[in-house]
This record gives sequence, C-alpha cells and structure tokens, in this order.
Amino acid sequence: NKADDLLKLILITSVCFSILIQIIAFVLTFLFNINFQLGNFIYFLSISVLVNAFYNGMYYINLRKKNFKLLAKIRIFYALIVLLISIIIPFLTKGSIGLILATMIAYAVCAMALFKYSYSKIPRINIENIKYN
Repeated sequence: NKADDLLKLILITSVCFSILIQIIAFVLTFLFNINFQLGNFIYFLSISVLVNAFYNGMYYINLRKKNFKLLAKIRIFYALIVLLISIIIPFLTKGSIGLILATMIAYAVCAMALFKYSYSKIPRINIENIKYN
C-alpha cells in the first residue's frame, strides 16, 4: 500500500533528522564548550530526544493501524516504568536524575515493544511505488 510506504518513509526520515540534529548539537556543544547550565544532563538530552522521536514514530504508525488496545497497554506500561524507576533511583543517587532517567528508559522500552509488535505487521517499503505529486 502506498500510504504504508509513505508512513514508514516518514518514520525513517524523522529518526534520521533527529540523529542529524543531535550530531549538530553535540558538535556545537563540544566545539564551543556550551553546557547551558545542564552539566552532565546534556548527554541525556540528546539521547532522550532520539528515543522520543523513535517512540513517537512507532506510536503514530500503530495509531494509524488502529492498534488502540496495544497503545493503551503501552501507555500503562510506560507509566509503570516511570513510576518504578522514579521511586528506586532516589534511593541510589542524589539529585534529580531519577525523572530524566526514568522517562528516557520508559520511552526506550516502550518504543522497542512497539517496534517488536509492529515490525511484522507493517509491510516493507517499496520506494519505486511511491509517486510524488
């Protein structure tokens, strides 16, 4: 289906643009020694943006495929992961790293779960069949 091919192409393009933007941000951060008063959190920022882009792409693919039951389960699973990690991390470390790490890990786990489910359900991209207007 041409719509499915376009959808997967948009997912790949969004993840590639996210990677490109993160590479540019890393280069600018190290080149100009910019830390934006974030300290070591600057490294988590770029990884979380990439994971979030992949999660949102997988979420919208499943939304388009009307996998509402799966999406509801994933959102509950996301909330449970954030809750558990947010409670456990403060006992192990000091500071506010718990929420940042919890969100990043939850998005990564949920994106992988969505990808695992969606990989076999969505047909492969056939670029030759995509016609541009």
